[in-house]
Amino acid sequence: MSFMAKLFLSLSLFIFFATYSFSQTYYLQAQKRDFFQNNNWVGKDSHQYVYTTNGQIALNTYITYDSINSMWEQNTNSLYTYDVNADLINLLIQKWNGTAWLNNKQYNYTYDNNHNTLSITFQSWQNAQWVNTGRILQNAYVGNLSSQVVNQVWVNNAWQSISKEDRQITANKIQYSENYIWDNSLQVWKKVDRKYFQYNQDSVASITYSIPDTSNNWVLDKRTLNTYSSSPFVMTESLNQIYDITNQTWIHKNRTSFLHTSSGKVSEIQSEIWNGMWTPTSKNNIQYDTQDSLAEMLLQLYQNGSWLSTEKFNYEYLNQLKSAYRHYQNINTAWVEIENTFYTYNNNKLLTYTISNIESMGTLKPSYQNFYYYTSSVGVNTFVDKSETLTLYPVPCQNKIWIQNNFVTNEPIELRVYNIEGKLFKKIIQNSNAQQDIEIATDNLPQGIYNILVLQNSKTYHTTFSKE
Repeated sequence: MSFMAKLFLSLSLFIFFATYSFSQTYYLQAQKRDFFQNNNWVGKDSHQYVYTTNGQIALNTYITYDSINSMWEQNTNSLYTYDVNADLINLLIQKWNGTAWLNNKQYNYTYDNNHNTLSITFQSWQNAQWVNTGRILQNAYVGNLSSQVVNQVWVNNAWQSISKEDRQITANKIQYSENYIWDNSLQVWKKVDRKYFQYNQDSVASITYSIPDTSNNWVLDKRTLNTYSSSPFVMTESLNQIYDITNQTWIHKNRTSFLHTSSGKVSEIQSEIWNGMWTPTSKNNIQYDTQDSLAEMLLQLYQNGSWLSTEKFNYEYLNQLKSAYRHYQNINTAWVEIENTFYTYNNNKLLTYTISNIESMGTLKPSYQNFYYYTSSVGVNTFVDKSETLTLYPVPCQNKIWIQNNFVTNEPIELRVYNIEGKLFKKIIQNSNAQQDIEIATDNLPQGIYNILVLQNSKTYHTTFSKE
C-alpha cells in the first residue's frame, strides 16, 4: 500500500468514525479492552478519565490485567494541571510500584500573553528530586507561529542546544525554514536543510528543499509541487522532483494524482514513477453511498500492463446504532475477508462497544473488544493540584479501608468510588472530623481495582486501591 493510500485510509477511518461523533456534553469516563484467548475474553487494559469542571482532562489512570494471577494491576497515572487561563502547565506521569504511586517524569509548559507555548521542559524523577532532561523553546512568535524552535538537553548542570529550526513567517504562513544541529566540538551551528514554501490560497503549493554543499552553501536538492483545481478547490496532483546539479535541471521522480466527486471528495488516488515516461504503480478507488458516506476503498497494483486488485475495505452503516468495517484480500482471484470490526453506539451517537475479528486458519475469530463509558457531568475542580494525594490503609483491603484524615475540620467532603470501567459504586457526603480517619466499607465491592475521589471546597484528591 502506498504512502498516500495509507494516509487516505487513515483519514477515511477517521471520517467513518466521526459519522457518529461524540457530543460536546459527554465525556469519555473509561475505556476497557479485552483480548480473546483460549476461547475466552481476557482483560487486557483500561483507561479511566477524570475531568475538570470546564471539560479538560485532569487525570488518566492506566490499568493492565495480569492474566496469570487473574487480577487488575495499576500501571500509570497521568495528571494534568492548568493555570487560570485553562492552559496546561504540568503533565505528571506516575508509576505504580505495587503499594504506592511513584513520580516518574513530568512536562512543564510556559506561555506568552497570547497563550502561545514558549517552552516545554522535560524532567525525570531521580533520587527523590526532579532532574532536567530536555526542553523545547519556541521564540519570537508571529501570530500563532514561532520564528524559532530550539531543542536542548541538560548536560553538566547546564542547558546544551542540540538542534534548532529558524523560520521566516509572513501573513501567518511559514515562508521558509532552516534546520541546524549544534556541533559541540566546533561550537558552531551546522546546516541540515532549508525548505521554501509557496502557497495557493491557504494550501501549500510547493516545498523546495536545499542542503549544504561542501562549502556550506545552500544548493537545491528536491521539491514537491502541488496542483489544485479551482472549483471545488481540491488537490489534483502532487509531483516530486529531484535536482540534477550537474545539468542544473529538475528531474521527475514520482507523482500522485487525485480525482474527486462533484462534492469534492476523493474518488481515485493514482501513484506513478518516472522512468523516462510515467509508469503507474498503484491506484485506490473510493466509492460513496447515496448519503455521500464512505462505502468502499479498492486498492490495485499495476503489473504487466494491467491493474490487479489486491485489497478492499468496505464500510457499512447498519443503522444509527451500529456500523461495520470489513477488510478483504484478493487470494487466488477470490475476495477473502481477513478482518472486520463492528461498532455499537448509544442513543446519543456515542461509541460504546467495538468487537474485532481476524482470519485464522480460514475462519474469522474474535480478536479484541473495547467498552466505552461516558459521563455527562464533570465535578472535578478546574485547577487540580497534583500534590493533593490520599493515604489509604490497608492496601489491598478486604472489608474496610481507611483514608488518613488530612482534610479541613468540620467542612463537608464528598467521596466517590469508581471501578475501572467508570461505574460509580459509592458516593458519601459527610463532615470531616480531625480526630479520626475516614472509614469506608468495602465488603460489598467485588474484587478488583477502584479509583477513589475526595472533593472538599476547591480541592480534589485522588488515588486508587485494590479489593481482595
